[in-house]
Amino acid sequence: MNESAEFLLSLVGWGIVALLGAVVSYFAFSVYRRHRDRSMGFLASGFVALSVASAVTWFGLYFVGADLIDCELGTTLAMALGFGLILYGLLARSG
Repeated sequence: MNESAEFLLSLVGWGIVALLGAVVSYFAFSVYRRHRDRSMGFLASGFVALSVASAVTWFGLYFVGADLIDCELGTTLAMALGFGLILYGLLARSG
């Protein structure tokens, strides 16, 4: 497979991840605004970091000329942040 096809597949894959993450985050933030439950706010923020921020980080680093390993490192850090926020949201008390 050539490099342009690999990039196109990566673009489509990360686009789907970002889109689905944005939809899930939108619904989670809707519940947070309705009930003012802090744990739901952290959960929604975690989904944003896990999906949208990861995709934006990967492509942002790629377009400024970073190596692929740097793109993966940035994405991994965004995902770790997202999972940390989700875990905190699940363990936090409601209210």
